[in-house]
Amino acid sequence: MIFYLLFFAFFGWYFYGLYLKKKNYPPGPLPLPIIGSIYVLIIQGIGGFSNYLLTTFGEINTLWFGPKPAVFFNNFNDIQETFVKNAEIFAGRPKSQELDRIIRGGFSGLLVTDGQQWREHRRFAIHVMRNLGLGKNLMQEKVLSEVTWVIEELGKKVKDGNEEISIQNYIDISVGSVINSIIFGYSLQEKSLAEFDKIKGFIQQFLKMIGNPVYGLLSQDSTGTLKKLPYLRNLFNEATELGHELQTFFNGQIEERRQKINFEEDSEATDYVEAYLRQQYKNEKSGKNEENLFTNDQLLGCVFDMWLAGQETTSNTLAWMILYLMTNPEIQSKLQKELDKQIGSDRLITLDDKMDLNYLNAVIAETQRYCNLIPNNIPHRLTEDFEFHGFHLEANTMVIPQIGAVLTNEKIFPEATKFKPERFIDENGKFQTKPELIPFGVGKRACLGEGLARLELYLFAANLFNHFEITIIPSNPPNMTPIIGGTKMPEPFLAQIKKRF
Repeated sequence: MIFYLLFFAFFGWYFYGLYLKKKNYPPGPLPLPIIGSIYVLIIQGIGGFSNYLLTTFGEINTLWFGPKPAVFFNNFNDIQETFVKNAEIFAGRPKSQELDRIIRGGFSGLLVTDGQQWREHRRFAIHVMRNLGLGKNLMQEKVLSEVTWVIEELGKKVKDGNEEISIQNYIDISVGSVINSIIFGYSLQEKSLAEFDKIKGFIQQFLKMIGNPVYGLLSQDSTGTLKKLPYLRNLFNEATELGHELQTFFNGQIEERRQKINFEEDSEATDYVEAYLRQQYKNEKSGKNEENLFTNDQLLGCVFDMWLAGQETTSNTLAWMILYLMTNPEIQSKLQKELDKQIGSDRLITLDDKMDLNYLNAVIAETQRYCNLIPNNIPHRLTEDFEFHGFHLEANTMVIPQIGAVLTNEKIFPEATKFKPERFIDENGKFQTKPELIPFGVGKRACLGEGLARLELYLFAANLFNHFEITIIPSNPPNMTPIIGGTKMPEPFLAQIKKRF
């Protein structure tokens, strides 16, 4: 009898407290004890739950991770009003991300930090990127060097009679080389490619892991209670092991770079890690490191974030572009007719040609829209209470701009489920973007590597399709079903390649 009384008392207390909480937040599925409403992620899938919430509960909705609400904004105007016009209030990051502590050893880096720590290191990263040539011909030359390597390697494959080629592998290595040279100062071709395969495997495992809804629940478990449960304990241990591997790899790379620097020599840094270590040394030597911002843990987090964002997002976007043009040969043909008209040879295409390649720019824009690479954006945190459309959102509430909902909005992009580069071509045949095309995010947390990513997408796409006709293998067509985790990753695929010159 006492058990039943306690049982009903608990649920009475829980649902009463829940009602008091819920009435201040936008509508959403009913939260249950302990798990909240993440059962929706399990039932609908990580790639489908957002559309379910949107169609069932409206353009502003709430999902509960255990006892913690996450408010999703799916409308472009609402995202502009909140994450852009009130950017400072919406620029925080959740503080209880247990998964971040496991993977990166603490709340460090550029993606999961906020406040002074984040602002200082974002400014520093942008400063270093500019010094290394971003926005100048130097960075274009760095990317074109990798583009040339890809073209030469694929040309050798064709010459040797290979009829089934993994373009994906070459794209991965070359894009990885660009970001690796920025971070550590060397191209991947200069060392064993086994090193790249190792870190690539770790990163992909990480991205798949964070696509599991249960990890979202674990990540919010600041008390450590859930990780003791049988099934969750295994997942926690898996994350811990992966975190150890990632930290060991990146710390090893950082230490190797540290040993090669003469800190007494006043010279310009040639890569991000060197610039960071020199700043750290300068702060310590001058006694100006009282805020202790430039720490080894913070460097590890920044390297992890830059490698993750600089490699996976760009290489996956290019892979999707190749798949879309393989499976839509009429679009590939139209693109190559433009290249023949404007370029007309196998010379390297550069930024000087960009204004003349309207259809190419449209193909890139439509690829970014259509692949919807990050279907569920990284959570932000309100830094103070905020009133919005009659809802009182408390400080520290998770808030998420669902950019994927904007990119697939039929009112903005008619026939959104079709790959149509023409939607970005105006009546005069010129490329015309749309303000709602926001694949790099908005507000203060927008991707700081946007300039590099745009440069790579353009130079790789232009030169790859100028040199090669890429088609499907009839007996082995690509699987277009995405692997959905932290990003949408394509399944490995093979293609037939024909040289155009």
